[in-house]
Amino acid sequence: MNYRKKFLIQVDTDSESLDSDFIDAHFESWIDENNPSNFRSISKQELTKAFQSECISWLNDLGIGIEFLWEES
Repeated sequence: MNYRKKFLIQVDTDSESLDSDFIDAHFESWIDENNPSNFRSISKQELTKAFQSECISWLNDLGIGIEFLWEES
C-alpha cells in the first residue's frame, strides 16, 4: 500500500511551555556566544528549525517520510 496525505498543522508554544527534553536536545544552538553560561532568546526561525528536526527524526525512526510545505500565518 502506498500512502500519501497532506496535513496542515498549527504549532503553538512559548518558551515557558517547552519540555526540558526538547531544550536539552537543542540548547547548544541557543547559547549566547558572548557569554556561554547564558541562553539567549530563541528566535522563531531557530524554534522552527528545531521543531522540524524533531518531526523528521521521530517520523523517520517510525519509517514514515515527511516533507514540510510552509505556510506563513
